[in-house]
Amino acid sequence: MNTKITTILTLSDFNLQFAQLNDDRFFEKIPSEDYRRLIYESQKCGKLVAEDVINKFPTATLDEIVSKLGIELVFSEMTVDKNFTSVGYFESPNKIVVNSTLKEKDYFFEEIGLSWFNYDFWKEIVIAHELFHFFQEKNTNTFIDQYKISLWHLGPYQNKTKLLSLGEIAAMSFAKKLLALDFYPGFLELLIIYPYFPDEVGRKLDEILSRDRNKMIEQLFND
Repeated sequence: MNTKITTILTLSDFNLQFAQLNDDRFFEKIPSEDYRRLIYESQKCGKLVAEDVINKFPTATLDEIVSKLGIELVFSEMTVDKNFTSVGYFESPNKIVVNSTLKEKDYFFEEIGLSWFNYDFWKEIVIAHELFHFFQEKNTNTFIDQYKISLWHLGPYQNKTKLLSLGEIAAMSFAKKLLALDFYPGFLELLIIYPYFPDEVGRKLDEILSRDRNKMIEQLFND
């Protein structure tokens, strides 16, 4: 498992961002010629917001930034379930909640030689990720909220929807920039919950790391 985690953490940003896009429930509806632009514009959005925050609070810690913005930060012992486990979430208008239950598995990462990947480390990424959604809610005129795909149409009427994956790509790009991470934390939640559900999460990580998928990504971005 150590190898899977370290490999995931060393994949390129674009590889992981495409995997995030590919996981979108409406991926099959996305025109293939838009893939590259969607990823580029989404990560650009996250980075620009991060740069703005850094410029406004150049010496502040993440906790200080959250406090200055009037955001309530809550650490809550939430349920861990195979069907759905939240590592954290943003609650409108100004609350960020982190699942502190997951701290209990710090020992697992220490045992496999990844002691640095502990609760105190990854909770900062979760907070930064949710902080982006705080900013996203305040400005819905960005690319990630304006881009929509058509699900179906009836005559002149079209049913369109946003892609949630674009906001997730932007949020992780924001977290990477804000925290000066040397890796892209695209599937952080999978790594965090692996100790609870090793079979299910292991299969998902294998899928992300699969040779065929990565070959497809290389072809996509080298065309």
